[in-house]
Amino acid sequence: MADSGPAFEFTMRWEDPDLKGDVHPDPTDTDPNAVERWGLNSHWFPNLVAQGYFTSMSKEDSFRIAQHVYEANYFGRILGWQIQDQSIATKIADLAYNEGCEEATKITQRAVNSLQTGLTIALAVDGQFGKGTLTAVNLAQPADLLAAIKGYAEDFYRSWAIRENKPDSELQSLLRRVSA
Repeated sequence: MADSGPAFEFTMRWEDPDLKGDVHPDPTDTDPNAVERWGLNSHWFPNLVAQGYFTSMSKEDSFRIAQHVYEANYFGRILGWQIQDQSIATKIADLAYNEGCEEATKITQRAVNSLQTGLTIALAVDGQFGKGTLTAVNLAQPADLLAAIKGYAEDFYRSWAIRENKPDSELQSLLRRVSA
């Protein structure tokens, strides 16, 4: 079964490659003053603002909290500890951290449906990571599923970049992350 530790480390290499734990501006559509630390945005995690996560908390404490948030809100929600292959759990959890669990699950469900997994009925692409999705993920050949997840994630990011009129540099960065 997969472990959250290696998955968290993978995500942190993208969110904070130097592992400094610095706070950076990360504005959202509704909060131009939002900041982020370890990839967690103050707009989406106001409870962390109240704890001093973005202002006074030590690097070590903030890292531990980021790992807890990752496990509770991302790895756990995609049933990561029950996924048999570490590379699959890591990729899905990283997508969840970056795009949210629902979108990461939809990408995974599309990927599973594109493979021959022995299921008689295709998964509903509903963004809910339940027993059916878990079973399908664990039945799939890991290398094939990982390639399919990466392909559907690339499609998602390309469409997103066009829809949101994002610069090519931002898209290319996301595509590098997906391919890793």
